[in-house]
Amino acid sequence: LDAKWAEYKALRGVTDDRTVDPDDFAVWGFEQLLAHRIPLYEAIAERFGYVIDMEDVPGVKSEGDLLDLLARTVDADVARRNSPSAGSAA
Repeated sequence: LDAKWAEYKALRGVTDDRTVDPDDFAVWGFEQLLAHRIPLYEAIAERFGYVIDMEDVPGVKSEGDLLDLLARTVDADVARRNSPSAGSAA
């Protein structure tokens, strides 16, 4: 946090801690946090994530619908990975 505080102040030309706009710092800090985390989340999603077709989302009206959609998505991914052509290059 100290490093980000110093970086923010340098970017904004602020020399006195008491003159930092707390709202601006919070927004800037959140953007920095997201910029740091997005590649981490993308790496996790690439390895462990599933893709849900947007066309299926409007049909989700309840918790059960969501669970059914997730189950179908996982089942389809497992079937795709276990298919004989999954290991061959296209």
